[in-house]
Amino acid sequence: MRFSRQKRWIKKFVDSVLDFIPTRTIVKTEQCFPLSYYYRGADNNEEGDPPIRPVLDARWEITEWDRLRMVSLSRNYEKNSPVQNRLADIFEEFVVGKSGIQFIANSTNKAYNKQAQKVWDKWCADTNFEVAQAVIARTLFVDGEVFVICTRNKGERGIRIAETQEVCGSNGNTRCLNGIEYDSQLRPVRYIVRNVYGEGFSSYDASDVIHIFTKLRPNQLRGLPYCYPVLERLKCLELIIQHEMKHSRHTSSKAGFIIHNESEVPEIETRLRSDVLGDEVDTGQTEEELLEKRRKEIEDVRRVYGGDVGILEGNQDFKEFVTARPSEAFMRLYQVLLNDICEGQGIGKMMYSPESYQGTVARTIIEVNKSFFDGHTVMLGNLLKKVFTHITSTIPVPGNLNWNNIEIKLPRSIVVDIGRDSAKEIEELKAGLKSFQTSYSERGLDWKTELTQNAAEAEFIKNLAKEYNLTESEVVTKFIGDTGTSQKLTSDYKESTPSTTK
Repeated sequence: MRFSRQKRWIKKFVDSVLDFIPTRTIVKTEQCFPLSYYYRGADNNEEGDPPIRPVLDARWEITEWDRLRMVSLSRNYEKNSPVQNRLADIFEEFVVGKSGIQFIANSTNKAYNKQAQKVWDKWCADTNFEVAQAVIARTLFVDGEVFVICTRNKGERGIRIAETQEVCGSNGNTRCLNGIEYDSQLRPVRYIVRNVYGEGFSSYDASDVIHIFTKLRPNQLRGLPYCYPVLERLKCLELIIQHEMKHSRHTSSKAGFIIHNESEVPEIETRLRSDVLGDEVDTGQTEEELLEKRRKEIEDVRRVYGGDVGILEGNQDFKEFVTARPSEAFMRLYQVLLNDICEGQGIGKMMYSPESYQGTVARTIIEVNKSFFDGHTVMLGNLLKKVFTHITSTIPVPGNLNWNNIEIKLPRSIVVDIGRDSAKEIEELKAGLKSFQTSYSERGLDWKTELTQNAAEAEFIKNLAKEYNLTESEVVTKFIGDTGTSQKLTSDYKESTPSTTK
């Protein structure tokens, strides 16, 4: 009985280890994936077809070296490519905004909310959390992932932002892959992170680490740079621009050809050629004398005409080298590559270099990009809620309080036509299709604060009108124009008043 239990335990342990080790059996590709006899799409005998690769899980499909190599290329282009640098700016700008994502305590206890908000606001001001969010968003776009670690140092709570190459340690556990230890269900248990100062690593529990990355496939353990599908396009774009700039530098200088109208060449050229070819030609003058004579002729002409004047022999002509660059073909190729690079990373080319588009087309493109940015904003906001609870966890919590109910105030969204969008939003609010929270969040505002301010202004106008014996519309007409309310009140008053006209 005991031997049977030991045998089952050993089998379970071996299976768990093998679950983290890919198959290493070397077989021919054709044996693993025989080509189809019926589906031509599965054939691989056409020129240009990509090679057939084994179908693996996401965790085995890319090696750690390949992933870090793509991160290195992404960082290089972010530093040296104006296109990639601007796309990173756009992603950062529209995901977190200039003020960052705002977090507001929204429990049922107002006293707790006020105290927690005070602690949070002070910490954000001291650590400049808005800038930290911008760094997180930009690192996510460039590296494909970023780690936010909740730290505790002598009673003080804070965060540490770690890049992808810093999570790389190993604790000797077979379930630890590239700095992250997993359980049998591929759920993170611990993170092994390189120390900021000195050597060695520190181990953090998974509950204290926020691993931010876009998960594209099941069992994907690490994030990929957003430019991974367009790295070849970035290489090609950089290469053709370098060639075009090199050609432009050559053609922008004074360059051309000297054409001899006769077969006879000048004496100085004959002497120089004889030195190169080894022929002995005696013209009776030394090379220094010939060069000095030539210099004197050029200086004489410059004294008369001024500027950079060259001298040609009587039997010579000069033809300038002229070329029309950049060519139309180059410009078309540049636009194609630029469009692929932008669209391949989820940001429309219109966001990078706006052009004249028809209104409906522009609005559609903006709406697609708005969904892309808003999705990342919501993802970051939901993940960074853990930072709010980490910082405010020192406050005593009353019993049975939903203290972790945190409201997110999103940054201002992209708009195309402010007037059209405002009218549409008003209609949606009237029909109940949109809430005040959603409406104000799209403008980067807090709905409770704004409604409270609106109520305070309405009360002030009401009291002011009563004090000066005016209607409310008469008070606001001077600032926002006649809203029609005063006209309606005036007409109602006339109808209710008896006429004295005979």
